[in-house]
Amino acid sequence: LRPGSVTYIKQPLQPMARWVVTGLVNGRRFAWETHRPGLHMAAFHEVLPEGRASRNRLAVEATGPLATALAPLLRLVMGRALAEENRGLKAHCEAMSATSGSG
Repeated sequence: LRPGSVTYIKQPLQPMARWVVTGLVNGRRFAWETHRPGLHMAAFHEVLPEGRASRNRLAVEATGPLATALAPLLRLVMGRALAEENRGLKAHCEAMSATSGSG
């Protein structure tokens, strides 16, 4: 993972999208963005220390003419997608921790 890295993601209720990494703080945070006609989305994932554990923060910002027109729908769809993504990441990290014996 590095700035300029590209991946294609199919999220629930959304078409396949090309996401490009725009920023990275190794082991801590990365940002990426995607463009669609009339819509630009920028997102970040950040791991925050919290005592002996950590917390993951995800956020997405949508701009462009379609973002304004579809704001209520985008909030609903993106809220669901972020919640599902966070649950999946949490489950993966907990499984990795259990496998390594550190959790």
